[in-house]
Amino acid sequence: MNIWQDIKKAYKDGGIITRLIFINVSIFLLVQIIDIILMLSSDGLPLSVVDYLAVPASFSELLVRPWSIITYMFLHKDVMHILFNMLMLYWFGQLFNYFLGAHRMLAVYIYGGIAGALMYMIVFNLIPPLTQEVGYSQALGASASIMAIVIAAALFQPEYKVSLLFVGQVKLAYVALFVVGLDVLMLFQSTNTGGHLAHLGGALYGYMFVQAYKNKKDHSVWFNKYFAKLTALFKPKPKIRVTYTRNAPPRNDMEYNQMKKEKQQKLDAILDKISKSGYESLSKEEKDFLFKASKE
Repeated sequence: MNIWQDIKKAYKDGGIITRLIFINVSIFLLVQIIDIILMLSSDGLPLSVVDYLAVPASFSELLVRPWSIITYMFLHKDVMHILFNMLMLYWFGQLFNYFLGAHRMLAVYIYGGIAGALMYMIVFNLIPPLTQEVGYSQALGASASIMAIVIAAALFQPEYKVSLLFVGQVKLAYVALFVVGLDVLMLFQSTNTGGHLAHLGGALYGYMFVQAYKNKKDHSVWFNKYFAKLTALFKPKPKIRVTYTRNAPPRNDMEYNQMKKEKQQKLDAILDKISKSGYESLSKEEKDFLFKASKE
């Protein structure tokens, strides 16, 4: 049995939740392996790849490693950290997909994570007791992204009930109030102030997403459109079929402009389909057309 082939198939056939979990777990394992290698080859110096991927509290440090505002939301410090986050992502991701559609989830995950990072950085640079930690503080974890998903699902269907262990049936609105309230209470009562601030930033974005969505403004449309163009650049090139025609009459300007217009209309229709149903909803022909268009 080829385990690697099974993993690739599970990733390919899985939905957005499965893929996000795969990515988070893969990065966690890879970081652990790299850190072990660094530890064994650095004569005991405390080197870690996390220091280059976690988002710093300092804006000047962010300018040095701008990628960290994205990479931090896929990092985790230990097994319990990633286990809890992935369970939350799985449970509430299912609800989000049911209420708002799987094709919106990645956008909320990324935007929520960015909002969490900005909340963490801004507050750390404004409140005097925290400014002393700006030079060495950094944040990591998917919690802010997951909080955006939790709050978006809860605010979209606040009356929906979920079953909680030892508690029973609870409305999603109360779940949202509890998790946000817990972060507020723990802000300055734990050693993870930055993490709680990031959670609140993610929660704030989840609220903003739902409010905009109810007003017919979908934040995920722009994200999905350009994400589809980006991923198309890394797709393997389709097999090229060469055909020959003899004595093909040259097109005049009118025919050329009509062909160009029809091609643009087809491209717009495909991008609209992606924004509504996601990239995986495209047929092979549509994917090939999008890939060719991205190369022109």
